[in-house]
Parts: sequence; structure tokens; C-alpha cells
Amino acid sequence: MNLLAAVVPGVRELRTPLVVGALWAAVITLLVAPGWDSTVAKNHGLGEIQRTLADLPGASRAAAFGVGLYLLGCIAVEVEQAAGRIARSCARLFFDWVPVEGIKTRSKLGWIKRSVFAARIALLPTPPLVKSAVLDAAASAFARAGAPGGTFLAVPVDILAEQAPAAARQMWESAPQQAQEYDRLSAEGQFRAAVVPPICGLAAICATKASAWLWFALPLISVLLYQAYRSRRNADEVLIAAMYLGYVKLPSLESLSQELGGMGLPADEPTWMAASVVAAHRLGDFDVAEGILEDAPDMLAPGRDDDEERLDAFAQALDDLGGHEYAELYRRRRAGYYDTPLEERLADLDLN
Repeated sequence: MNLLAAVVPGVRELRTPLVVGALWAAVITLLVAPGWDSTVAKNHGLGEIQRTLADLPGASRAAAFGVGLYLLGCIAVEVEQAAGRIARSCARLFFDWVPVEGIKTRSKLGWIKRSVFAARIALLPTPPLVKSAVLDAAASAFARAGAPGGTFLAVPVDILAEQAPAAARQMWESAPQQAQEYDRLSAEGQFRAAVVPPICGLAAICATKASAWLWFALPLISVLLYQAYRSRRNADEVLIAAMYLGYVKLPSLESLSQELGGMGLPADEPTWMAASVVAAHRLGDFDVAEGILEDAPDMLAPGRDDDEERLDAFAQALDDLGGHEYAELYRRRRAGYYDTPLEERLADLDLN
């Protein structure tokens, strides 16, 4: 069982690039095969390569062919993922633009509103359930450090949520069965999403050269995309359950909690939020430090009478704890320094 558990993830890692490479190789073959002989006749280099491969033993040709498919698949998967991120961003902008807020949910057009909202959630880079689990983990980590109640709300959830898939590897030690299930679901989702572009290419070429009826096969490929989405969501549910059970912990949160716990801070939110910025900077989590610096003012100034005092205390605590550059950056933002045009800011500088 242990040997199988060690081998299966590696097989899954090989499957996706090999299959994707084979599918794209089929697409390329269908495109170049009709004019291949004339191309080889005009290009002596291609002819030499073809003759060299023909002279190799059958086993060597098979090995070279397999390695070529794998490398082609590795490149194709990365390109597809980059194109997918761009496509999701464009789709997210479109669905955010669609004006459905005025439609009543229970009206005849309510299905349009529900569909748009579902698309907005599905296109988010990080699912809301993962963000909720990260926020709960932040609340627990800050509570262990002795922080006041609302301090954890300034933690940049989006940045920490990006660390969750990498932290899922902890399950292999603490919960192997959950780790295998998470790995299987993640691999299945990645595989189905990766084979969609080359299958679409094959269907389009076959429809163009063979029968136009094959164009009707393209909508059926959306089933693979739906299965990829379901596999990703199921994998996220396994990860969330592991986080709630304590099998997976975010390293940045744990390090930040330990650092804050040893600073001996007074029990007030401005000081703790300032200390969180400084502690994250000391630990090398600069994105986390910048995220807390951006979100802390909104948490400290919810519209109460003492908002200005709390914001002043936050800036002073940054200075007192050694975060002078963050204190200066915060004061400039608060004063609207970065809202002014760049030309005016440069004109105010004394360059002499």
C-alpha cells in the first residue's frame, strides 16, 4: 500500500503532459501532413533529421518520441494555464459588468441573475470557502498569540489563500488518506482542463476536413470543463476539512503567531496591527506585511468617534516597533500623497 501510494502520484504527474503532448502532436500532424513531403524537399535540415531518426533502432525512436511528447505536453500545459488565467480574468470582468443587480431573484428573469452570480463565484481565483477557512485559521493563530479580538481581520486573506495548495502537502504526514484523495481530485481536474484545448483543435480540424457535423461536438467538450471545475471544488473541500481538523497549517500564519507572541505587546488593536506588519517584514513575508498595512486602516476606522486617535496610534506604533519605512508609507497614503500626479510629487522633491 505504501509503495502504491508513492507510485500513483508520480504516474498522475506523467499522465497529463504525455496525453496533452500526444493530442497536440496529433493536431500538428493533421495540419502539416498534407504538405510534409514538399516541406522536407525544400528544407534539407528536416530531411536530415528524418533520415537520422529512421536509422535509429525502434526502441530508441520510441524513447525519443515519448520524451518529445512529454516535453511538448509540459510546454503546452504551462501555455494553456497562462491562457486560462487570462481568459478567466476577461470573463470575470465581463460578468462583473453584466447589470443584474436590478433583477429580482424570484422574477422570471431571476435565473439570469443566479447564473451570473454563480459565474462570478466560479471565476474567482480563490474559492470563498478556502478564504473562509484561511480567515478562521488566522483567527486561531492570532488568538494563540494573545491578540485582541479583531486584529486578525487585517490579515490579507487572498495572499495567504494562495499558500493553501502548497501547504496541503502536510497531509501526506498527518493524514495520508486525505492527501491521496486531494492529490487525485487535483490531478483529475488539471487533466480534464488540460485536454480541452487540443481536443477542440482536433475537432475543429476534423470538422473542416471531414464533416461539418463535427462542429456540434465542440459544445459537448464543455462537459470536461464542468468535470474539471467539480474536481477542483471537491479538492478544495478536502483541503478545507483538513485545515479545520488541524492537518494543514499555513506556515506564514504559524510563524507570524509565534513572532507576535514573543513581542510582549499591550492589549490594543492599533499596536497589534502595527506589530503584525513589522513581524511579517522580519519573517520575509513582505506581501503579507504590505497587505496588513493596506487593510489595517479600514479595520481601525469603522466610523467611530475615536477613529483618528486609533489611526494615529497605529502610525506611532509602527515607528516605535522599528517599522519606520512602513510608518512613512502609511502617513503618505493617509495624507493623499499618492493621489496626486507623479509630476507634482517629483516637483516637490528637493533633488539638489
